[in-house]
Amino acid sequence: MQLGLPFIGFSSVINGYFSAVRKGYKSAFSQVFELFIKIIATILLLDFYPKRNLEAICNCLILADVISEISSCILLFFLYNNEKKKYNNRCFSNIAFKKKIFQIAFPVSITSYIRSGLSTLKQFIIPNRLKLFGLSYNLALAEYGKINGMTMSVLLFPNVFIFSFSSLLIPEFTSLLAKQYKKRILDICNKVFLATSIFSITASLAFYTFSEEISLMVFHNLECARYIKILSPIILFMFPDNIIDSMLKGLNKQFGVMVCNIFDLIVTISLLYVLLPIYGLTGYLICIMISEIFNFCISYFQLFNATGFKIPLFIRMFYLGFAFLGFYEVICSHSF
Repeated sequence: MQLGLPFIGFSSVINGYFSAVRKGYKSAFSQVFELFIKIIATILLLDFYPKRNLEAICNCLILADVISEISSCILLFFLYNNEKKKYNNRCFSNIAFKKKIFQIAFPVSITSYIRSGLSTLKQFIIPNRLKLFGLSYNLALAEYGKINGMTMSVLLFPNVFIFSFSSLLIPEFTSLLAKQYKKRILDICNKVFLATSIFSITASLAFYTFSEEISLMVFHNLECARYIKILSPIILFMFPDNIIDSMLKGLNKQFGVMVCNIFDLIVTISLLYVLLPIYGLTGYLICIMISEIFNFCISYFQLFNATGFKIPLFIRMFYLGFAFLGFYEVICSHSF
């Protein structure tokens, strides 16, 4: 997998460029191409690889992933090279350009490394603190897997629609900020936030109401139904938070976004360390609730300071109601 890391990094840079110049369709095309290559490579490697043990199968999957990353990187390079020809006659100050890039990249990269380290620590302490509650290590891992690997994957599925346009907000807001169109920025904030909130409320209510049906349809059992119902209210905080983060990055507040995420992780890790040995899985669910609500609140206050955007009163009532609903479901659950 290490062989593919340089290609992943190079692809990320070019994808960022295409997003910045509002040609995201080229990035989308490369991603579809990457998935197509990954599927073909996986099928071929699994068919022709001589060994059939688990280790060989894992090697095939990893090799197929590396092949797809390299193929996607090559395609992106050709697309970028063709795009670059249009700007050959323009002159840029390389020193000034590199200085601006460094001013953005350095603090963001440092905070990203810190965030990655804290995220790793968070994943490590959860099973170990659950053991202190009285659960066996295997049972702790199993229940943690149900919540993080199964339930959260289902709840985050509708976020695909949010993510599809949230990244497009970054160059849009950057352009408006450069032109000092503050009223236009505020107008877009209102429209996008309202649409996202309505979508999030609808998705949250659907998961809350049909938790058992969804668990049966996806997992063919009811093991995750209660988790889906309990955690469904946090959708109203998670999805708009992604939108707000994109808006803030477009407004040149990406460093603040990363700092807030780090602060949120520190708070979450502290809560996990204290609550898990006392309340077990219930404590973990409470930590998820607090983390998502806290992250949303600090992101919103950043957006408010940057644009003056205020959440409409009737939407605020929904947020308050869903927060109480989430904590009520956790506290009233007697399955832990």
